[in-house]
Amino acid sequence: MDTEKRIWHYLFLIVIALATGYTFLLRSAGYDESGKPKTAEIPMRIVGENMAGDYALFRLMEEGTKPQEAYRRENVSAFVADRMKVDSRFVSFANPVKAFLSVPFLALPYTAFFDAFMLWGMFAFGAALYAMFPLRQSLLLMFAFPVAFLNFTLGGWGVFVTAFALLALALADEFPKRAGVFAALCLIEPVVFAGVLAAYILRKQKKAAVSAVCFAAFLTLCALTRYGAGAFAAAFGAAARALSERPCSFSSVAGILMCGGMPAAGAIAVQIAVAAGALYAACRLLVNDKCAPAVQDACLCGALCFASPFFYLSDYALLYAGIAFLIKDSLRRGLLKGDGWLLIAAFASIYLEGIVTPHTGAPFQMILAAWLVFAAFRRRF
Repeated sequence: MDTEKRIWHYLFLIVIALATGYTFLLRSAGYDESGKPKTAEIPMRIVGENMAGDYALFRLMEEGTKPQEAYRRENVSAFVADRMKVDSRFVSFANPVKAFLSVPFLALPYTAFFDAFMLWGMFAFGAALYAMFPLRQSLLLMFAFPVAFLNFTLGGWGVFVTAFALLALALADEFPKRAGVFAALCLIEPVVFAGVLAAYILRKQKKAAVSAVCFAAFLTLCALTRYGAGAFAAAFGAAARALSERPCSFSSVAGILMCGGMPAAGAIAVQIAVAAGALYAACRLLVNDKCAPAVQDACLCGALCFASPFFYLSDYALLYAGIAFLIKDSLRRGLLKGDGWLLIAAFASIYLEGIVTPHTGAPFQMILAAWLVFAAFRRRF
């Protein structure tokens, strides 16, 4: 990249990082010290929103409540109302591995827990970007990408999944054992773990695959020992109930279609068909020896955004791992026609979300994920 292009490149990132950071601070200023919105203009019940349900679930299980009871919506909502003084409906279907990894922070009150969650999430995301880009660029990208904003506003584990997926895929060739550990940490979202493991197998990265399986087995065993086998079944049951009862709170293909009135069976069938198409495109690239690894990884991250019917809007943070891989390949080989618009749309997505979504009926993040898969497929040679 010549000097003039480098200057404009960094200037663009600085402007986007400042704009996104300012938006982040503006939103955070709307909450009081107890984590509740100061005004009705913020359509959230408590800072972190969905994370409050996960926190309640984890505390209930740590206090000895049986998983079948802990995952009940009524008990989660009652805990939030009692401990956080927010009387509303909360649900959680977080898998037991998330609960196990959260244990060191569960002694904290919710607001401190959420602060620690965001701090370590940003650290992990920044470290993942630093594994791929120079320090100055990684710092700018950490704030320019809307990953932290999505998770601060809506809760969820997207910032961690994004960081772990980046590290698991970026380090697989040079540091396969470490990459496998990060892949196993993707078990907090089993679909993402399965996707990364499949990438290892298709690319014949045996050491990374073995490391991932071994550490994932260890995490699963720890969760099983602490919460029992019934916790995994209870988590899936809670997810299915939440999708059936409140489909409009989900941003997956199935959730959008069910919210529009389509029967659950039809919506799930469409979800499976869309997921199969996206994952097929990713597999085509993963077995293509001529395709650059960064392009393969970008396509995989975009495709995984369609793999689960239980995706919240904040879970689309994963697509920005794919955008990071696309940027990495673009810096080496240049942009194709149209890729520049994708990158601009990705950086500006939190501003475009409210403009585009009312007209499309689907979240703008989903459109970006499909665009990313298409852009990666175009760069396969």
